[in-house]
This record gives sequence, structure tokens and C-alpha cells, in this order.
Amino acid sequence: MYDKAKTRVRIVGGDSYHFQVEMGLHQGSSLSPFLFALAIDQLTQFRLNGGIISKLEVWTPSLEFKGFTLSSTKTIFGV
Repeated sequence: MYDKAKTRVRIVGGDSYHFQVEMGLHQGSSLSPFLFALAIDQLTQFRLNGGIISKLEVWTPSLEFKGFTLSSTKTIFGV
């Protein structure tokens, strides 16, 4: 059914030339939500490990001065 399928990409200047699809999933495939969840999980982990956590660590001295303790898994208020 999907043998030798062709597609094109819509861009600002119009549509690309047709090209053959060699690998992938068609819209509506039951596997699509699972693969989407895997991709989003990896992006989230990348963002947390490289972005948010490192920015929180910059604030560690200020947080500790105000009685907070910074943890990579949770933040605890210390009195």
C-alpha cells in the first residue's frame, strides 16, 4: 500500500520537489504516539539536565543565604 510513497515539504517559498519516503510512519499509525512520547521525553531530559538545573545552580548561593537548599531532585526549605 505504501510502497514507493512520495512526499514533499511545504516551506516559505512554496513546496519542495517530490522525494521518495524510505523510512517513517504515516499519520494515524498506532506507533506514532509512542514514538512521539519517547522523543518528547528525551527532549525534556536534555532540557532539564542542560538548561534548568544548571541555571538553578547559579542561584545556589542566593538560595542558601535565604534558607533554601538546592537539590537536583527537589528543593527543601530549611529554617
